[in-house]
Amino acid sequence: WRLGSITAGPGQAHLPFSVLGAFPEAEILGQDFRGEEAVLRFRLPLTAGGAREAALAALWLERSRGGSVDWE
Repeated sequence: WRLGSITAGPGQAHLPFSVLGAFPEAEILGQDFRGEEAVLRFRLPLTAGGAREAALAALWLERSRGGSVDWE
């Protein structure tokens, strides 16, 4: 499994859930708040070459207008 987190700004706390919904194999581990930001922690099964991780990162970049996925 690959652990990751997505940080969303004010008014976007719903957006990480929407993006992760496109990846039914993703498991949400929890949500925290840092000030006005929401941080969603999740895990995703590993894929050869990281294709799934790259697809998720690209979708989040597009939907959040510049955000990134933090991978552990």
